[in-house]
Amino acid sequence: LLIDPFGHLIDAAIWRIEEDEGSNSEEGRTIILDPRRRNNYFNPHEIKGLSPLDVADIVVNGFRSRHGTVDSGDKWSEQTSQIARGAALTLKLLGESLTELLPLLADGSVRDSQIQKALEQAEALSNTEIRQTLENLQRLASMEKFDKLCAPIFEIGLPAFGHHWVVENLKAKDNCIDLLGVLKSRKRLLVKIPDEMSERSADLIGSLLVAAMLKCSLVAYSSQNQVHKQFIYIHHMQRFIDAHLLGQLTSKDNRHLHIGVLSTCPRLSRLTVNLRDLILTRIGLIGAVRLERQDAVILARHMIPAESIYSSSGQDTLINLDAITRALMNQRDLRYVAWLREATAGIFELQIP
Repeated sequence: LLIDPFGHLIDAAIWRIEEDEGSNSEEGRTIILDPRRRNNYFNPHEIKGLSPLDVADIVVNGFRSRHGTVDSGDKWSEQTSQIARGAALTLKLLGESLTELLPLLADGSVRDSQIQKALEQAEALSNTEIRQTLENLQRLASMEKFDKLCAPIFEIGLPAFGHHWVVENLKAKDNCIDLLGVLKSRKRLLVKIPDEMSERSADLIGSLLVAAMLKCSLVAYSSQNQVHKQFIYIHHMQRFIDAHLLGQLTSKDNRHLHIGVLSTCPRLSRLTVNLRDLILTRIGLIGAVRLERQDAVILARHMIPAESIYSSSGQDTLINLDAITRALMNQRDLRYVAWLREATAGIFELQIP
């Protein structure tokens, strides 16, 4: 899975793939989701092989992750996750589009009616977990602070559902990407996200895709007891995933899924502290080009053992820290710094053919 909000990387990848495999590559191993093409769509409701609860989990993880990437005064709580899960489950059971999420949460009479219909579906399925999830939504909806708990969902949903490309994807029934099939058949999925720098309202699709990739990997492993190695490359990752989702992708408990995460971000200093700490402790290889001083200081401290930085002598370690900071900030062309976590730092000269 490759997610690119600008398009240059996608175009370069397509050019290289077509050069290697011919112009029919899209009909082979490569699937392209691009608003400039409009021949494929991504709709979590249309992923084959997933249960209604699986789809609801994707929606929760996608919305929560996207919310974690924006500056917000509304906190995403566990109760917010429960509301999103119950509402997404209701829509899936009734065959409604995910774009109906906000009307469902906003209108009490609609919500009560829809939940009751979904409960009837749950009885027909004889699924206790589905019934409990829906009943929990009913309970939360009766609380005075329900609107406040829903605020983070609306904060992401309002701009996203106002974007025509997002709506096209989430309402699509035909030509929808079967992500579980993509994983099992070891295909490539290249995704171009429309880039509106002022709003970035379409970024929700990227967050939902990463969440769906994780869920489909878990489902594939549970059914086959194995899964092929897979890679997620996210250009400007801070727009699509938060610390919670990155933590799941890189968790020791999920190592059996063989998910490799590659990503770029323009500035560490602008990331949330939780996301930045996860990147610096979970990602095995980190490369940095032309750092600003704030980022250089952050990385330099991770390249020196903590006991050296805070030793009693102080003077020598401060000199060493400053020297590494200056090296990281080196502005010469083709100067590249890379290091393995818990290993010695190295500075390398890149050669351009």
